[in-house]
Amino acid sequence: ILQPSRSVSHLPSATAAPPGSAMAPMKRPAAAPKVAPPKKAKKDPLAEKAELVTELAEKATGYPEAVLGMLMSSMETSLLVPKDARHEYQEEVVKMFAEVLHSVEEVATAAVAAAQGKAAAVEADKCAKDGVVEATKGIVKEKQEGVEAAKTAMQEAAVAKMAATTEHTSAAA
Repeated sequence: ILQPSRSVSHLPSATAAPPGSAMAPMKRPAAAPKVAPPKKAKKDPLAEKAELVTELAEKATGYPEAVLGMLMSSMETSLLVPKDARHEYQEEVVKMFAEVLHSVEEVATAAVAAAQGKAAAVEADKCAKDGVVEATKGIVKEKQEGVEAAKTAMQEAAVAKMAATTEHTSAAA
């Protein structure tokens, strides 16, 4: 039993360093546990194909939005059902999808044909312009040869004039 009159100064304090050392070494904090990144869930191949069909069907033109919306809402219950397990209604929906996708294909084929026609026209125009360039190069070459011939003739005429002037001055003297 401690008596209140006694002092506790002779007891080591909780903050004081142990005798004989300046400071007690501190423990290193524990490293955070490594967390593996979550694995990607594998997509269902049918779901991927359904996404592709949805993207293509959204590009369809000539169909009311309500019809396309109805097809999209019935995709999982018709298009993703195996063929031998489909109901007659589901078969009709699949036929509608086929019709819509064929129209998208026709539009894309027409766009490709138009682009190829435009490319062919550009190529023909390029060939015609290349022909004009080649003809112009030929004309430029002919003109340059004419200029060279004219320079040569002018030099010969200058030499002949000098000779005639020299002959005339010597004859006059």
